[in-house]
Amino acid sequence: MGLLAAPGAQAALQPGCSQAVPGGEVICTYTSAGEHLFTVPAGVTGVSATAIGAPGGDGSWSIYPSSGGASGLGGRGAQAAASFAVTPGAPLYVEVGAAGDSGSSYLTGTCQTSAGGAPGGAAGGSGRCSTSGAGAGGGGGGASGVQTEPAASALLTGGLGDPRLIVAGGGGGGGGASTNGGITGLGGSGGDAGAGAAAGAGAGGHGSDCFVAGPSEPANTGGAGAPGGIGAGGGPGGAATTVTQCSRGRISGVDGAAGVAGRGGSGGAAIPAALPFSGAGGGGGGYYGGGGGGTGNPFAIGSGGGGGGSSYAPGGVVTTAAAGAVPSVTVSYRPPAQRIVYTGPTAGSGGGTGSLSATGGPSGNPVVYTSTSPEICTVSGATVTYLAAGTCTIVATQAGDTDYGKAELIISITVTGPAKQKPKHKRKPRLAIEKTASTGFARPSAVVVYTITVRNKGNGEARGVKVCDKPPSSLTILRSEPAAAGRGSTCWKLKSLAAGGKRSFRVTAQIATDVGSSVVRNLATVTAANVAGAPTDGAKVRVEPLPSTACGSSLARPLGPRIDLRC
Repeated sequence: MGLLAAPGAQAALQPGCSQAVPGGEVICTYTSAGEHLFTVPAGVTGVSATAIGAPGGDGSWSIYPSSGGASGLGGRGAQAAASFAVTPGAPLYVEVGAAGDSGSSYLTGTCQTSAGGAPGGAAGGSGRCSTSGAGAGGGGGGASGVQTEPAASALLTGGLGDPRLIVAGGGGGGGGASTNGGITGLGGSGGDAGAGAAAGAGAGGHGSDCFVAGPSEPANTGGAGAPGGIGAGGGPGGAATTVTQCSRGRISGVDGAAGVAGRGGSGGAAIPAALPFSGAGGGGGGYYGGGGGGTGNPFAIGSGGGGGGSSYAPGGVVTTAAAGAVPSVTVSYRPPAQRIVYTGPTAGSGGGTGSLSATGGPSGNPVVYTSTSPEICTVSGATVTYLAAGTCTIVATQAGDTDYGKAELIISITVTGPAKQKPKHKRKPRLAIEKTASTGFARPSAVVVYTITVRNKGNGEARGVKVCDKPPSSLTILRSEPAAAGRGSTCWKLKSLAAGGKRSFRVTAQIATDVGSSVVRNLATVTAANVAGAPTDGAKVRVEPLPSTACGSSLARPLGPRIDLRC
């Protein structure tokens, strides 16, 4: 353990925030549409943010969907990421965009618009009220981002003084579609939110596809919406690709409104005429809003989609969000680092000790010491022990918490004087020998196998090892394994035997036939050039002759052609 500091008052993390490890990065995630308050923690001077804008709503079909037409799809929001400087204690307002409403089909007398998603998404244009039906355009998606003022009072200028720090634009709403005498149209899709600096705008929505009556008239495709300038939408109504009645573009239609700072332009609404106009998509919100699409004309039986809003991420990266991405804002920061102040000692003498003294940061966590030069010094708690002359290096650390990061300090202490060496243990071999017999009881002339095992139980190598077996006269050596050194010898020589090592030898011998009842003792000895003494061990075999008969011992009876029938 290190030195204990007085515990600090640890603040709780703000709602939506989490920290994987004490002192590590804090990540705050907001996914609910609307405004959230984030207060910059004490000591934090920079944060990173990633925002995903909301998609635009789809356009609707008329009350006759079986006619085969299709409405336009809403555009995708943008994803913007950037880092920026902040002031400790300052409030930041996190805005999570809401998706634009999709258009709905209306019966007579129920003309309605589709609401855009806040903040900044514009409403889609309404379809014409008639029994023939005409679809409404989808609302533009709301922008997501971080700003220094609440939405209710913020003045969005799109330039100097604008309180927004990062903005991910919302997608444009899709255009509605309708039918005219059985002839169907296709609504233009809303533009995706785009990149761009303060004056940038999202891509304009696609113009409507159109179909004209008559078997000789081909279907024609509306042109793509033009990329916007400052808040401009794209291609209201769409320009046809061939010169037919469709190519009249926006004749009898209504243009969508241009986007402004922070707010998309509304989609053009159908005009109250006898022909089935369809409502256009609204522009998406953004640093600058995307323009609204234009309504179709009597021959382009669909409307243009709204433009996507622009994005703003100075020094960061802006892309189109993935399909299906959830509108959100993530704010992350690292707690400020603590500082350890070391007050000593800075010098010591070999063989002595010292008391480490340091003051940690405001987390109140203890300062912990670790020696990285154990041959020079060791540490236990706050006590350092000097072992040898040199530089004693110690690492002092203090863990972080929700408010403060981890602190670390490298300490160097100069150690002088004699080295305190660890005692050297002399390495010394210690030999042991064990001898066993294959049996403890035998008859005269029986064969016995002796096993000799030599072990080095010391911590040093034994050199010039010699193992000898000393059989008594009542034993005749038949063979040895491994072969003994020299003819007729019962000794083995080893150059060395390592500490902890062992070797085994086998001797096969025969007991003499004339041995009476007795105990045969056989000794083995081991010696080494660097080991004092000669450890010895023996094995005993009890010999018992067979009982004698009138013919003598069966072992002593001679072999021959004469047979004594009495035996």
